Amino acid sequence: MIAERLSKAIPDAEIVLFLRGQTDLIMSLFNQYVKIGWFDSRLDKSFLHRPGKGFPLEKWAEGARGWNFKNRFINHRSVFSPEHFRYSKIYSLYSDLFRKVHVFLYEDFKKDQKSSLLRLATILSTELPSDFEFDEKIQKTIVNKRLNNKQLRTQLIQNKLSHILPTVNSRWTQIFARGISRFASDSNDSNKAYVISLLKERDIFRDNYALNKKLNLGMEKYPNQYFGDT
Repeated sequence: MIAERLSKAIPDAEIVLFLRGQTDLIMSLFNQYVKIGWFDSRLDKSFLHRPGKGFPLEKWAEGARGWNFKNRFINHRSVFSPEHFRYSKIYSLYSDLFRKVHVFLYEDFKKDQKSSLLRLATILSTELPSDFEFDEKIQKTIVNKRLNNKQLRTQLIQNKLSHILPTVNSRWTQIFARGISRFASDSNDSNKAYVISLLKERDIFRDNYALNKKLNLGMEKYPNQYFGDT
């Protein structure tokens, strides 16, 4: 809906898309949702859920009554579906609506900021200052630091305590969470394994391969991030 409205408002616009390997992106989103207190559970089906087959209205009209929650195409009890990260559909949507779509890889930007910014400047028909200090200037602007595994465990527990005991002072929930987290196991590896298995099941990595072949994006430089290679 947003893309269609933009297309009607600015039909001659060019679109810039930044893609990031889905596994790392989902893990980063999970970290951020926990960090800001929006989520208090493990990275499992309550955060990333496989779509169901759906239950068409026609079947209901024909008298079928076999619907259940597993049949829902989108599970509203979870935060994300793997289908949210199918980049070929995102690209197709924008390329159908706008005259040109430029695709960047997050990993390229992280590896070589200068080349990415120079390319972006060209797209925007501008020039960067000759004295622009690429690496130093960009590194100074990084303010959204991720939680490490220990901090993540503690914050998850604190979020859960805050939801269960909303009237308790946040300082006390922090103290309780730190104490409990000492005995909690680290689930980061199992979280990542779950994400990878679900992305493979939904052919997201295979979809990346086809998109990369079509657009020559350079995803092959980052096989772990885009193709699930280990």
